[in-house]
Amino acid sequence: MFTSDQCKHVVEYCVRTMMQSDRVHITSQMQRDCIAMNKARGEICAAISTHSKYKDIVHIIHDAHTVQQINTVPDGSTCAIDGKPIQDTTIGTQLIVHTSERVHHVCIRKSYQEVCYAYFRIRNFLQFVEQYVRQWLIAQPWYIPKYHSCSTISFNVLQGNVPDAIYTTWVDLMDILRGVTD
Repeated sequence: MFTSDQCKHVVEYCVRTMMQSDRVHITSQMQRDCIAMNKARGEICAAISTHSKYKDIVHIIHDAHTVQQINTVPDGSTCAIDGKPIQDTTIGTQLIVHTSERVHHVCIRKSYQEVCYAYFRIRNFLQFVEQYVRQWLIAQPWYIPKYHSCSTISFNVLQGNVPDAIYTTWVDLMDILRGVTD
């Protein structure tokens, strides 16, 4: 089980890699906890990718760098997950999945939207952490880009609510995905 203390080390690793252009000093704890997080991510992604209902959509989402969502579907759409027609355009969602090779356009029922979102977020969790840290820093009145040292920024990020918020997101996403694999 990935813990909140381990999450702090992952956040610290992300902050250091974001802020330092030179060689980043990584402690053994950070390395161990990044490995633990990646192992947990890999296990849940593998479990979802072999699930009979979700395997096709997961293979599309797996290599995505961005996913756009449109909260309605065209008339006559079929759900890419269960293969059934979506009778009402308002109970479907279009996912426009951007990979390095192409753009996929799929329609799903809104009831599957949460699982698809959770998979995409867990699959790209380090990018989510970096995005969250950037947004948090921009909102801080003390933060001036390229002014503070990496240690000052790391200290402030770790003393703030960032690690707890990221860990809460981690737990919520993993709970959604575990609900599918159980």
